[in-house]
This record gives sequence, structure tokens and C-alpha cells, in this order.
Amino acid sequence: MAKNNYNLDIKNPNKAKAEEYRAPEEIVASIVGKEKRIFELMEEIQDQINKGWNDGV
Repeated sequence: MAKNNYNLDIKNPNKAKAEEYRAPEEIVASIVGKEKRIFELMEEIQDQINKGWNDGV
């Protein structure tokens, strides 16, 4: 502390960086996009199941 001229305003070097917050619209758009992709994948899985089920009959 003495070598810093008794400066008590020294920043903590281990402090985590401030988080950046996204706009609610951006978050919603991201979720909707991911949900659409999930739905597409679920349809592909369902098609594969139906194809396998029909091939097995």
C-alpha cells in the first residue's frame, strides 16, 4: 500500500468482467430461431421413425 502512495482506489485484478446484457427482442428472436430448428429436427426424427416402422411391417 505504501508503494502505491496509500492509494485505496486500487482495482481488484481478479474481479470478473461486467456481463453484457442483450436486448429482450434479441433474446426472444434467438429462442424462436432455436425452437424452429428443434421443430425441424423433431420432424426429421419422426419421419425416420415412421419410415422404419413402415419398412418393418
